Amino acid sequence: MDYCSAGKMDALYSLGIPEYMGVDNELIYYYQEIQKRFPNISILYSTKREVISASSNQLVGTLWMDQTYYESQVHFMDPIMDRVGGGDAFSGGFLHGILVQKAPQEIINFATAASALKHTVHGDCNQFSESEVESFLAAGSGKIIR
Repeated sequence: MDYCSAGKMDALYSLGIPEYMGVDNELIYYYQEIQKRFPNISILYSTKREVISASSNQLVGTLWMDQTYYESQVHFMDPIMDRVGGGDAFSGGFLHGILVQKAPQEIINFATAASALKHTVHGDCNQFSESEVESFLAAGSGKIIR
């Protein structure tokens, strides 16, 4: 059982999968095509980022697990302090969710929240604890929690 962090661009340019021409969710197509070529991959995950400006982005996490597609809520990041390490924080959050046996929707929510929080600090290390990420998710934003 293998896990793969890959999205549309990886499917197109690294794996040579033909471009999706349909109207439904294109990531489902790419995830299914990757699994056809690599049946040992049981889980695929990635992020979708909408770049509004250099310091303002929207981030959504995606997960393909047990032939089901999951998406996190949208995280609007403005201002971004530092993008470096955001992908590592996402993958770390994903692996944490797998290790503690969270449900798939919880896994992708946690991973994406960990990445969004990482964007708020300088440096390439996610310095937020599990409880801080969970509190951020529970509040639904970066509101102060008392």
